[in-house]
Amino acid sequence: MAKATALSQSPDVTWGKQTKGVFMWSKLWRFLSPFHGTFFVFGALMTIYGLFEVVGGYMQSLVIQLYQSNADAYVWALVILGKYVFDDIYMRLDNAVDWHIVTKHSVPLSRYVKIEMFKKMLNLDVGWHHSHQSGAVLSRVNSGVDRLEQLVNSLSWEFVPRTIQAAISLVPLIIFSPISVLVVVVASVIFIKLTLRSNEERKSIREERFKLYEKMGHREVESIQNIPTIIEYGQENRLTSEYVGDHDKQVRLTEKDFRIANYRYNRLRIWVLNVARLILVPLWVYQLQNGQLAVPTLIFIWGLTDKLFDSCWKYVSLLDRVFDAAEPVNRLLSLREEKSTIPQTGSVRKTTKSLDIVMNQVCFSYKGDYCRGNGIIHDVDLFVPEGSTIGLVGKSGAGKSTLYQLTMGMRHPHAGNLLVGGYDIRDWHHPSLLSHIAHMASGDQISIFDETVANNIAFGRPKASRGEVVSAAKQAGLHEFIMSLQENYDTKVGERGLKLSAGQKQRLAFARALLLKAPILLLDEPTSAVDSGTEVVMQEAIKRLYHKCTVMISAHRLATVMHADKIVVLEGGRKIEEGTHNELLAINGMYAHMWAIQTGQAIS
Repeated sequence: MAKATALSQSPDVTWGKQTKGVFMWSKLWRFLSPFHGTFFVFGALMTIYGLFEVVGGYMQSLVIQLYQSNADAYVWALVILGKYVFDDIYMRLDNAVDWHIVTKHSVPLSRYVKIEMFKKMLNLDVGWHHSHQSGAVLSRVNSGVDRLEQLVNSLSWEFVPRTIQAAISLVPLIIFSPISVLVVVVASVIFIKLTLRSNEERKSIREERFKLYEKMGHREVESIQNIPTIIEYGQENRLTSEYVGDHDKQVRLTEKDFRIANYRYNRLRIWVLNVARLILVPLWVYQLQNGQLAVPTLIFIWGLTDKLFDSCWKYVSLLDRVFDAAEPVNRLLSLREEKSTIPQTGSVRKTTKSLDIVMNQVCFSYKGDYCRGNGIIHDVDLFVPEGSTIGLVGKSGAGKSTLYQLTMGMRHPHAGNLLVGGYDIRDWHHPSLLSHIAHMASGDQISIFDETVANNIAFGRPKASRGEVVSAAKQAGLHEFIMSLQENYDTKVGERGLKLSAGQKQRLAFARALLLKAPILLLDEPTSAVDSGTEVVMQEAIKRLYHKCTVMISAHRLATVMHADKIVVLEGGRKIEEGTHNELLAINGMYAHMWAIQTGQAIS
């Protein structure tokens, strides 16, 4: 009964697989829409090229016919001259096809795909990137791009030419020996059917292989990024052993894939072509004996048939590469269709209203739909007037950095409203909103590029003058350190700023934010990693910003925010206190407790 059920379901399963394959090719066709015209020109070129190949194959038969008819010398001269002209045109056509493939397909298409995927990665929002492993994503992109290039090259250099050639070759076969066409077509259909069945049987193995490939890619990137920790904790051998285990699994999967293809289906395909040849040879002998075929014609169609059967084997090799490429290409196309976790549909690009920040009952969760159990921000009300300075304090995980992410539109509240300049955060055109905001991230969230110090500071304003860069560095207390470097502002800081200390990275990030001169400045723990002397310099720089722009400062060191117009205390994602430094000390709550600990005062 179970067997009958499985059999009854198999057509639907097969249809589902076929539909999925068609859908993948449909997505690929849409993705490569800028090249559609190029592909059609290529098809026309290859049709002409295929005609020349068939005509070239007829030359042997023509020579035999001329010999049998005792042709005159001038006829032979014309044939030789014609052959020279034919070969010259054929050579030029061959060059034209190669030039078209290289200059119109391979190189431009590779450029197009890489740029499109790079743009896609940059256009996906922070929330999407935080929910995906960067190493696995890079492996998927790199593998998909490489295999897509291979796929297009295989189609250009082999599949399309052979398909057109095969179709053209069938025409003279139909004319001279229709029964041979039937044998060739039936054998070819069975041959290709076996190839398709082989692919379906091996598809799950390929999927597992490429998932494992992405996992290994993530492990490689993660290990390189964390080399110091790996060495410090002596985990080189363990990680190497795990990596070797992944590779061993890859080898086993590859061997299993090869066994199915080679020992099971190759034997069947060889048998099909051998049987076809056993049928064709006596058939041609019979036609020859009965005057239905002449010897030159037999040589011609025998050559065509051998080419067709040879094409069958070429198709197998080609289809194997196509199917092997199809999995990573499909994964690449799926990645291209990924949507940002935050749809950016707003149209507001500027505001004439005061650039106030207003939060009304804002709630947010990183785990999807908000509820009290999984939320990180709960019912937060906050009013930040334009030009004011607001301090945010609280324990780690209280929600300070998350409020910054919401203010910048990197994430949207799940409940409540957040307005900037009188407009809801969802209504803003996101790049326009961010042009009003300068953000300094905290700790390990600071991004440093493998560039010069000057270029890192000027990252948000690449056209800033050197004088402006120096001024920002001085305000951040970084100038003296920079001048101590061998190449001063032109010193490269290494990948992720490996040549800089945590405090130096922090000051560089502060200088980068100051250089933007944005009307809203968000500072996340700006002095957490600097020494006390530098902290004083940075605090003075922050004070000079008071009332020149809107400043929001989150800090564990309360001295950094004590002069703010208003201080907001967060706990567990909720606002529990709000007021000036003196007001909060007077109510003797959480802020007063934190102040007492940091200043060494007794706690009442």
